[in-house]
Amino acid sequence: EAKRFGVRINTEALSQRLSLPVLLISAKYGDGFPAAEQAMAAALAQQAGPPRRAEGLEERLGAGEADLEARLAELLNACVQLPERLRDQRTRRLDQLLLHPLLGLPLFFLVMFLMFQAIYALGVPLQGLLGQLLDGFGSAVLTPLLAWAPAFVRGFLLEGIYKGIGTVAAFLPVIFLFFMAMAVVEDSGYLSRAAFLMDALMERLGLDGRSFVLSLMGFGCNVPAILGTRVMRSKGLRILTMLVIPFSLCSARLNVFLFMTAALFAPNQGAAVLFSLYLISFLAAILTALIFKGQFPSREPLVLELPPYRFPTLKQMLGRSWGEVRHFWFWSRKFIIFGVVAVWLLNNLP
Repeated sequence: EAKRFGVRINTEALSQRLSLPVLLISAKYGDGFPAAEQAMAAALAQQAGPPRRAEGLEERLGAGEADLEARLAELLNACVQLPERLRDQRTRRLDQLLLHPLLGLPLFFLVMFLMFQAIYALGVPLQGLLGQLLDGFGSAVLTPLLAWAPAFVRGFLLEGIYKGIGTVAAFLPVIFLFFMAMAVVEDSGYLSRAAFLMDALMERLGLDGRSFVLSLMGFGCNVPAILGTRVMRSKGLRILTMLVIPFSLCSARLNVFLFMTAALFAPNQGAAVLFSLYLISFLAAILTALIFKGQFPSREPLVLELPPYRFPTLKQMLGRSWGEVRHFWFWSRKFIIFGVVAVWLLNNLP
């Protein structure tokens, strides 16, 4: 990314001044990792023993803070060449549209709605196909294999356990596609723009753009989002944000909602239902902030960095989606299978 923006780093000069190896790597594409691993292995091989405990480091750094900043500035001026203007026309052009005072928020909600619509448009056919494959496998393979078993045992294994497994597996395509789409929206830097757009509205609620960012983090998991409020110096802002975050639909609840919308509503209604649940969560958070903002006032200003737009790699999207699908499979299957088996037993026991 630095290379694309016209930033040049003289690694040889920087290495000589710091007296240690300096290597360029790309976390996004994995470039430079083999060389970095070799350099770390060579440094560890030269280490005679465990490093000495750093005593009085904080005092020494505090005493020489001005000298340290001056040295850092000298290193940057000597080893890093910055262009007069970063070559990032794409970000500037997109921000002119996506951060427009009037069009920004409608475009954000339109993007989210179209994302849900695309997920169901692609996921529902895949869900049906996977369900047909599982039904075909049960009819063609498992039913003949269990022909010897009594009717009750055969029904319990096929209609109870296997059908429960199939019920869970049939929803995996929708969940996989959802988190692939969320990886694009989050990792591209678009959600940071959403926080910028929401700052004016959040200020009227006694919050700021950081509260919106943490609420968006809560869509992944509420716990780290609440822990993230520690960066807010204002106690009132911190408490009010903690009251709002639990209304974000975390991934655990989202999996349940995906399951319920796919099971209870028609395919052409699923996207609208899920989008409505998101809107309801926002409205509940807004109502909570309005009720309690008078009790937790805050005047802390907002400083927010807008990163350049970055499109995640396919490997990153697949890795995140696979992690979420695996989490859903291992943590949700036992409850869903238990429910299906329980219903079957209630229908078949005298």
